[in-house]
Amino acid sequence: MSISISSGDPDELILRLDRRRGRVKGTLRILKIRDNDFHILYIPELNISGYGDTENEALEMVNLVLQDFADGLFAMPSKEMDKELLKYGFSPVRLARKNFKFNGSYIDNQGVLKEFELPENTPIENKIVAV
Repeated sequence: MSISISSGDPDELILRLDRRRGRVKGTLRILKIRDNDFHILYIPELNISGYGDTENEALEMVNLVLQDFADGLFAMPSKEMDKELLKYGFSPVRLARKNFKFNGSYIDNQGVLKEFELPENTPIENKIVAV
């Protein structure tokens, strides 16, 4: 699985799941956080993060964790997978059974800093990640 990061604010957060091919595609938010010498990348809607000495190391870790997440989803029966995604705030899009749109709570930067136990003045960049 490969992901690319770009600037902007997505119109909607969506996942497209292809169970037959074992593929996940979509558009999600990713937060870039710098904590001293560490780079942290965090996808709040899936509670997935990666870190490293460089942004590339953090991105590699996010890729691995995202692949594990996808593998776990595809190992579930369809109804369980739907329930699991619903826990994260994603619900199926009518007429497009493979698509799941994010309808959950927005997680603001202060909430993220608190979750990672970082100082309030820690800079966070909001980006878009294409899976």
